[in-house]
Amino acid sequence: MKEQLKRDLCARFDAGIRALEGGTIGKLKMLLIRDGIPDGDFATNFDYPKDLLPRRRATGFGLYQALGIARSDTAARNRQLRRNFEFFGAPTVMYIFVHKGLHEFSVLDAGIFLQTLMLSARAHGLATCAEGALATWAGPVKRAFDVPKDFKLICGLSIGYASGHAVNQYNPGRGEATELLIGRRRA
Repeated sequence: MKEQLKRDLCARFDAGIRALEGGTIGKLKMLLIRDGIPDGDFATNFDYPKDLLPRRRATGFGLYQALGIARSDTAARNRQLRRNFEFFGAPTVMYIFVHKGLHEFSVLDAGIFLQTLMLSARAHGLATCAEGALATWAGPVKRAFDVPKDFKLICGLSIGYASGHAVNQYNPGRGEATELLIGRRRA
């Protein structure tokens, strides 16, 4: 099943890239045949808030630099992005769903569950990679599994053993604890 999902997701990713590379005509063709259009329960491609953008960019630039991918090398960047839908070569992938009836609070539950699962995997010698990108196309995932109608796909989690690949050595660092403090006591 994992291999079929990988094929389905990569085919959608490839169709989306072809549409973007095809300019206006490519995008119109994608709209007409519906091939590659994201069908996720949540948007995975959105404008980052301006105050969070510097950290996102620094992390992305650092990652691509560690991988030896130049900013101008669109083909290499797309190949690296496509690896999300190949589960980065991990032998196991899980999908995390949330109940729509819990609204925004479902994200809290999912985050707690995801962190606990990732820490447990680490304690057992496994590596994990939480992947928001795996929620881009919910259709293939929901067709592969018996997902109740009130559950929405929020992310995927690739699980396996870490390789010696440069990506696994990259560490964007942590922000200062003071960056997490968003409110100040009023005088």
